[in-house]
Amino acid sequence: MSGDGWHSDACSTANQDAHNGHALDRVGLAHRLGWAVDNTVAALGKLDSTSAPIRTRQQRRRAQVVLGSWLEAARSRKRSATSVDVLDPTIRSEATLKEVQRARSAVSKRWGVVSVLAVNDFAAALEAAQ
Repeated sequence: MSGDGWHSDACSTANQDAHNGHALDRVGLAHRLGWAVDNTVAALGKLDSTSAPIRTRQQRRRAQVVLGSWLEAARSRKRSATSVDVLDPTIRSEATLKEVQRARSAVSKRWGVVSVLAVNDFAAALEAAQ
């Protein structure tokens, strides 16, 4: 797989993400990368890969392995569960904030993110990108 451009890109991207993670740490937003990766790994697991071409299935499995490994390390250093990050720009009142907090996904709760986005939204984006 050494000549595989996708594999090289994935390794390069992982190294860049590590650098970006430090930059995100400085502004208190590193958990957002973890949230996005967590949703992406879960979305990859939900996709029906039986109808996808073999190359797509291989790329999805590889992405799950690489992102899953990164995610395990990120979970061990995630931020305090008491802090909350309001991601959606449509949340403009305390009432909406409380409503979205109650309805948010397990992944969003785990990362302290308040958003209506969930794994199904990430899965739809991955399918649309195929």
